[in-house]
Amino acid sequence: MNLDSPALTKAIRRALRKTDDGMTITELKEVTGREYGRISSVIRQMPDVYIDRWQQPVKRGGGYAAVYVLVKVPENCPKPQKEE
Repeated sequence: MNLDSPALTKAIRRALRKTDDGMTITELKEVTGREYGRISSVIRQMPDVYIDRWQQPVKRGGGYAAVYVLVKVPENCPKPQKEE
């Protein structure tokens, strides 16, 4: 991992927390100002980010774009009560 990976990881999480719809790497590039390849590399190592769906290509002949979302972890998951 590169030295800027922790900062980029935080920036990606921050951006994905702000949207329920998810973001493509191109959209994350616009928000973070980092290179496409760098974001792609870091996002693959994030266990709390996954591909939710694939988006139609914007340009003719372009490939589908993965839309990434952040796992929503509940604040508190109470233990079940024992039955008496």
